Amino acid sequence: MIEHGVFDHWELGTSKFLINSHEFVSIDNLVGPNLGNDGRRLLSLNICDGGVSDGLGGIQKLGLAPSLACPSLATVSHLWPDEPHVASAFCLIMCSELVSTREGHFKTFLETLKRIREPWSQLVEILREQFGGEIVERLEKFNTADDIFNWASPVYFQ
Repeated sequence: MIEHGVFDHWELGTSKFLINSHEFVSIDNLVGPNLGNDGRRLLSLNICDGGVSDGLGGIQKLGLAPSLACPSLATVSHLWPDEPHVASAFCLIMCSELVSTREGHFKTFLETLKRIREPWSQLVEILREQFGGEIVERLEKFNTADDIFNWASPVYFQ
């Protein structure tokens, strides 16, 4: 998911994500009961600071991703504001790896971390072959993901 969040500090249970120009999805709908899948589900939140937790000196489980992680749900998010092009590529790579390798969530996450550091033009070409469309066209226009702040923010919680 790549979106903007909405939160009312004065009304509990109102946290939600804007998923397009006029539709929202609530956090409760994202982390609701397991829908009968065997094993653990994976929720990837490409949101700024979604992975901030006590490991960075904050309150334990303060971040959205660590607070949602539980025995039936692993989460992936970012430790700081993520560059949208790199975040999009990260999610596309992770989807591709999940489908093609079936190695499990954590191994897929580790492989995605490696692949996001490949030369950008090479990575975009591979993504074009697998996905195509407007998102890949946007990735082509982006310069580089070489900066550590672009590729090092994803974090995995279980």
